[in-house]
Amino acid sequence: MTAFPCRLATPGMIEIGQALGLPPNPSLSIMLHSSLTDAKTRETLRAITAAFSEHRKSSNARISCVSA
Repeated sequence: MTAFPCRLATPGMIEIGQALGLPPNPSLSIMLHSSLTDAKTRETLRAITAAFSEHRKSSNARISCVSA
């Protein structure tokens, strides 16, 4: 048993948190730091930041796991 975000669960995993009365996992923040200043690195970091931002917007709805 481990704390694991439902959105990353594989088909063989089952959600048991509610059955055991466990609280939901808290939301986490991600921060990227880089001392690199070349254009390619900056563009890559912008793309990564945009991908996480877009994912966060689309996953604001509660995600539930389906029992296998």
